[in-house]
Amino acid sequence: MTRALATAPSHAASTRRTASPTQQRLDPLGGLAAWPIVPIVTSVVIVYAVLATVLQSDETHTPFLGALALLCLVAAATTLLVAARPEHAPVTPVATVLIVSLGSAGFLLEQASMWGQNILVQDDFAPVSLGLLLLALGPFRPWKEIVVAALIASVLVGAVVALQTSTLGVVKPAGIFALVALAQLLAPALAGAAYSRQMVRSITEWQDESRRATRVRTTEERDLIAQSVIDQRLGTLGADVLPFLTAVLQRGTVDAADTARAQELAHETRRVFGAHVDSTWLDLVVARERTGLVTRGLTPLLVVADPDLHAPDFTPEERAAIAALLGALCARSGFDPGSLVVRLDRNTVSIEAAFALSSLSLHRLLRPYRSVLGVVFGRVHVQHRHPLLTISFERNDRTTHH
Repeated sequence: MTRALATAPSHAASTRRTASPTQQRLDPLGGLAAWPIVPIVTSVVIVYAVLATVLQSDETHTPFLGALALLCLVAAATTLLVAARPEHAPVTPVATVLIVSLGSAGFLLEQASMWGQNILVQDDFAPVSLGLLLLALGPFRPWKEIVVAALIASVLVGAVVALQTSTLGVVKPAGIFALVALAQLLAPALAGAAYSRQMVRSITEWQDESRRATRVRTTEERDLIAQSVIDQRLGTLGADVLPFLTAVLQRGTVDAADTARAQELAHETRRVFGAHVDSTWLDLVVARERTGLVTRGLTPLLVVADPDLHAPDFTPEERAAIAALLGALCARSGFDPGSLVVRLDRNTVSIEAAFALSSLSLHRLLRPYRSVLGVVFGRVHVQHRHPLLTISFERNDRTTHH
């Protein structure tokens, strides 16, 4: 029986270079670490909305509208909770639109349910709840988007509060009530935008500095590596080829045995010199995992199918994500060391491996990696047909080189 463990939404294939930068896109692991704040914020929003609804029941003349307002806020919180789940990464602008729309609808319904009987605006749950939801978007959406969403919602909140000033239980200028309501919305929302902006700036600066340091280190090490390769090749020549040539020169004649020996040495030299010409980073990763399995007393059979040599086109982020996933798969107990197959074509990566594990165990194993793969690649599909696990993901168009 086939069971699909997870399928990331197709719209996740939008590219990280063309999309606005976020903490989740620039640092997928950091975005994963920020996930726990989402259930905390959504829980606070829902509990506060329920308590406010109960405590303000004497101000509500239309309970049905009040209940609809509560449902809208719960739906907005649920939207954030679902969109920010690691297996659904990355969070898209659609989530922001839904959250703001549902939160604004909840605010309008809340005000309609209490219109004419509302005593104060600072104890209304919708403005601060929407602000908290926008705050929780900080690690997942661009700061400009959060600011725009907050400003749009604030226009609605300010206008509605100003219109009902004359019916409130406390006599104050309309601007005072509007400022109170706007502060509840804008303070947490702008804090989320500030967090997003600062994290993106810090990560970008760190990445730029890391790239500069890598270029310097690469330049310094290139000569050492080149000299090491030369020494290795000269050692190979010195062991067999040079003594043979010296002996031929000393004799001054070449016979059939020398010809055969020369052909044998030529073949061996070509083999040694070209041994690593076609090796890619993926071959090295698989070789590392193969060595690790051998040290554990296993007999691995790990296959890389990349006939068109697409592996060199992968970005550093893609290479790191695949290497981490392969390491996790090979290290997991229950992994069949003779089953791993990695296939690459122009736009798709497929990884197959057999496990003596349940779908639930594999779900737990892959959860953090699905989040990273979803951000780095886009569409991710995981399928388990016991014992075979198949993971496939599509490369974004921006990463395909010709």
